[in-house]
Amino acid sequence: MNKYLFINVLGFVKIEKNVVVLLILWVSAILLVNPLGDFPLNDDWAYGKVVEHWLKGGKFQLINWGEMTLFSHVIHGLVITKIFGFSYTTLRISTLIISFVGILGVYRLGNICGLNSRASFILSFLVLANPIFLSLSFSYMTDVPFMTIVVWSIYFFIKYNKERATISLFLATVLCIWAMLSRQLAIVIPFSWFFAQLFSPKVDRVSFIRAIVPLVSVIIAYLSFHSILDELGLLPNTYGSKLDYLKELILNPDLRFLRNTVGYVLLFTAYIGLFLSPLLFFLKGNFFSRKDRLFIVAYSLAMTLSFALMNKLIPSIDNVFIDFGVGPNTMEDFAGNFRDAPYGGKAPVILKVLLTLVGFFSGGVIIVAFKNWLIQVHKRLLFNESFILMIIACYMGPFMITGYYDRYLIIVFPLMGVFLFNSLTVHKRRMYLASITLIGTFLFFSVAATHDYLSWNRKRWEVIYLALENEIPAISLGAGVEFQCLYFFDNDNPQWYLRPEPEYKITFRPQENHTILNEVEYSRWLPGENSIVLTKKSGNHNE
Repeated sequence: MNKYLFINVLGFVKIEKNVVVLLILWVSAILLVNPLGDFPLNDDWAYGKVVEHWLKGGKFQLINWGEMTLFSHVIHGLVITKIFGFSYTTLRISTLIISFVGILGVYRLGNICGLNSRASFILSFLVLANPIFLSLSFSYMTDVPFMTIVVWSIYFFIKYNKERATISLFLATVLCIWAMLSRQLAIVIPFSWFFAQLFSPKVDRVSFIRAIVPLVSVIIAYLSFHSILDELGLLPNTYGSKLDYLKELILNPDLRFLRNTVGYVLLFTAYIGLFLSPLLFFLKGNFFSRKDRLFIVAYSLAMTLSFALMNKLIPSIDNVFIDFGVGPNTMEDFAGNFRDAPYGGKAPVILKVLLTLVGFFSGGVIIVAFKNWLIQVHKRLLFNESFILMIIACYMGPFMITGYYDRYLIIVFPLMGVFLFNSLTVHKRRMYLASITLIGTFLFFSVAATHDYLSWNRKRWEVIYLALENEIPAISLGAGVEFQCLYFFDNDNPQWYLRPEPEYKITFRPQENHTILNEVEYSRWLPGENSIVLTKKSGNHNE
């Protein structure tokens, strides 16, 4: 059966049926969620500010929020807002387009790594249905665009290793530089490429040069960018602050540091395992030894029990996959507690136990797969797997020391997925059907949760704008993190967030000693309350 749906008259463009299906699924998700609304989400207010400043003032200027290079991310925002005008809706739609390019990149990465079209579709569908990926796609956060560039860069590196076409190495290097101009951590890709090539069986002078050129190119590009910003006085105070924090932790380790690192590693296996669990349907019957089976069962049970006793059942990492939905929940009445859905939306404990158990079980499978790979790699070099695992290790290594948000993991999901598919797969039709069914469940949850997240944020900002129109001063209004940041952030004042207790508040429920002035409902698909209130502190003024 022909896997191509359309072939143009010149024969240059082939569109596979699987790609068309992915596009239909993506467009359907967008229509169901509804991306419209001129309001920021999470930290994207900060990146929107940089775009808007450049658009109106003609100058690129980083602000004291975050420590990233950010340049390439702002460029794509600048281009689309120059055409369609500045709004968070425009920025959000630009991310949605880039997200599908990323999904397509995952599909092509699977192909180039030896997966058949069905397996590549499963992997791409799994990324599409991931609640962290889907939710971030409806924002102007850097995570998804960065992941997209990284995936395509890795694709071209592996393509070059397979075909030795110089254009592939050139494209991989250019994409690495572009990714580095969004986040400095992109340097782990050419670094991993260099060492993966270095340990190849045949390393001559030409191959050594081609191995090191991408790494040197990215380093030169980074130093040049840093030097230009420094020369122009455009480096913010927070630039590179995570690296300083990492150095401090490494140079001054203590018991808490070691305990946290162990916890970060264990949670990493659980989260990666949970969101790759549909791949377990492709386990080979002889994949596990008896000792492996005992280890996986013992590991999953022991870790689930331990994390339950510590009240750290999944979801337990900030800041997108929350209990129970997607977020973060940045409303005034949840100040500092970003991991909870609006009132009434928490998952039952049994569901969180099940998710944690599945996560650690799948994590145990990943550990066994890694052990088996270590055994095989001594016998024969498995370049693709070596390259991918080195990227994961170099990328996640610093986060295992400093800590991480769950959104940092979206780069790891497709890479670990490729590794697992190559390790575990047995191709039978019923396996695909079972896997697609479970991924479909993920997608249903992800769409519903993202719909609710945008829905309550949209309604919150409608109430904010109405309050401001009714001459309630912004300084007297408390409406959550994004509102405070968008209206009161001051790049020159490190204590900009300090302000008097607001007289008016926008919350999910009225707070103590507050009178309701307005109450509205928002569309909610998952369980939980669905109202937002504007309140005024009682007793200070006449109504």
